[in-house]
Amino acid sequence: MNEALPPGLKALAALYGIETSYMDMGNQMVHASTHAVLKTLSLLDNRITDVEDVEDAIQRKIHESAKEITPCVAVAWNGEGSVEITLPKGTAFHTLSIKYILENGDRMGEDREWSSLPNVRETEVLGDIFETRSWKHPKILPTGYHQMFIEMPSHTREVFIISAPEKCYTPPKHHTQKTWGIFVPLYSLQSKRNFGIGDLGDLKKLAQGVQKLGASFVSILPVLASYLEKPFQPSPYAPVSRFMWNEIFTDMTSVPEMKRSRKAKRILQSAIFQRSMQKIRSSAYVDYKRVYAWKKRILKLLSEEFFRGASPLRQKAFQKFLLQNPDVEEYAKFRSQNKSVRNYHQYVQWIFHNQIAGMVRSFRKKGMGLYLDLPMGVYSEGFDVKKYPDLFVANARVGAPPDTLFIHGQDWGFRPIHPAILQKTRYEYLRKVLSHHLRVCQYLRMDHVMQLYRLFWIPEGSSPRDGVYVRYPHEEMTAILSVESHRHQAVIIGENLGIVPKEVDHILHKHNIFGMFVLQYALGPDIHGLRNSLPEKVIACLNTHDMFPFKAYWTAEDISTCVERGILSTDWATVEKKRREEIVHNVSVFYGNQKTLTPEQAFEKLLQHLAGSQAQLVVLNLEDMLHELEPQNIPGTTTEYPNWQKKLLLPLDSIFKLPSVLEVCKKVDNERRYANR
Repeated sequence: MNEALPPGLKALAALYGIETSYMDMGNQMVHASTHAVLKTLSLLDNRITDVEDVEDAIQRKIHESAKEITPCVAVAWNGEGSVEITLPKGTAFHTLSIKYILENGDRMGEDREWSSLPNVRETEVLGDIFETRSWKHPKILPTGYHQMFIEMPSHTREVFIISAPEKCYTPPKHHTQKTWGIFVPLYSLQSKRNFGIGDLGDLKKLAQGVQKLGASFVSILPVLASYLEKPFQPSPYAPVSRFMWNEIFTDMTSVPEMKRSRKAKRILQSAIFQRSMQKIRSSAYVDYKRVYAWKKRILKLLSEEFFRGASPLRQKAFQKFLLQNPDVEEYAKFRSQNKSVRNYHQYVQWIFHNQIAGMVRSFRKKGMGLYLDLPMGVYSEGFDVKKYPDLFVANARVGAPPDTLFIHGQDWGFRPIHPAILQKTRYEYLRKVLSHHLRVCQYLRMDHVMQLYRLFWIPEGSSPRDGVYVRYPHEEMTAILSVESHRHQAVIIGENLGIVPKEVDHILHKHNIFGMFVLQYALGPDIHGLRNSLPEKVIACLNTHDMFPFKAYWTAEDISTCVERGILSTDWATVEKKRREEIVHNVSVFYGNQKTLTPEQAFEKLLQHLAGSQAQLVVLNLEDMLHELEPQNIPGTTTEYPNWQKKLLLPLDSIFKLPSVLEVCKKVDNERRYANR
């Protein structure tokens, strides 16, 4: 990937937002191949197929951009700003009439002389001269989404205006108060009352328990709709849709129809169900297929009970939900053409929405928050791709370039979003996805926040070694994040790990998007992660769901496991083990110990380091407190490891009776309180 690009190809790539080179994790410049750039260009514009097309394509792109008159989307930070208008020089009319329709329906307008507008530039394209002038909004626009119409004698041009606070929402108390919370995958929670998978009832109980210990939020992995039959894809990061819920996490004991359904009660009381539950619950791993089979069977009966004889008040509530969430009916049709099954999918979306919304309302009254994770992609044959076929690029996948750990790169298997079509559709999809999550959470973590700036595209038939970065309209996407965060009063967190351009960290800082500080990443042999102070606008943690628990890290069990399963080479393991030994030794010495700290000692000290820092948010992995060794997920694996299935080592009722867990939480809470002084 270090060949010189043909003349003009680099310029054409820039016009389409394609980066022809990037800096890898070893600070080495990697250059894209001609083949990779051309293939990606053809995905963005199917008129480009060969090197011979380049010069004509450059002129055509510039000419088309000039003829558009205005961008289709413009941002008004803090309600202020201007829109550039481009017209052929010497345009016959003199007066420009601009009208606005605000999101609340209010209208306003103003006429101005074209010649009175500030001149920005003149551009010559294919012999035509275009003149660009700047139109300043006549007053401060309210936060939201507005329409701007530029009326000319021959036609009217419409611009979608995003009026956004420059900084995303932060609750007033977070200007001074530093808080902490607990992370756990919801599916991993064990209890006698669930169906062999953690559910919203377990989450509510967890929140009540940790709040008593001083925590102010609970964090879980995505709980979005997924395929759990045929096809089967249980990964929370490959959902069927990013704006539909997964009914497998429904609290069955809280469904109102359960009281009236005799058939459902008979199943729950049957010997075969009890035997099956005993086996499912006792397993160390979630058996998604069997759990879903039971839950679906019972929820189907509850759905039938509802449609057969629900009270008028309950029917009215259901119809109101469908009116407010019109995509639910379309989603149900996507899942099945059978009326009874369609009813089921509408019903379970309603039930889950009511449960999670009700839970969050009770959380808020008690000062507790829910922290959700927003996956970057969706299953390639899922509902979102079906609903927005032009938005998702069919012949490409998203991934990551080669690095020291994944020497062949990563292919994440889902389709990238076409940036130009995202703009032209006024970011409808992004706004829908954000609203779906933010209406029920106080913290939203954006997986791979670099998606605001660029994504690594892998054209069909290519490997990650031959992928390229494609840029996205980050200002507009960040503005939408800000609008939605203020609208729902939620904190936005960006997962800025891996290869992160400096521009991305600048965007996060400028717009008050929290970043992440992961100590297991930050600790090098020089232990600079301990010696340096942490920034304030971060969520600090020891590890993430894509990493081994702390005990496995400290004992290097993670390296051994990966080698045993054929995930990593022995050569890499030898180097990494030596590096890890240095880290363990230097951390032990840093804390005044000549002997190596035990995993339990190191865990407590490093956690206290995070808790006593200036980081506004600190999250504890519940599995670390149980001294777990196995991870929830090993990136880059499929059949090599049972990803997204492992349950906690102990039932929920037992965990917060453990003196060691109570002691860790007490120390973290004390450190957080001290940090607030």
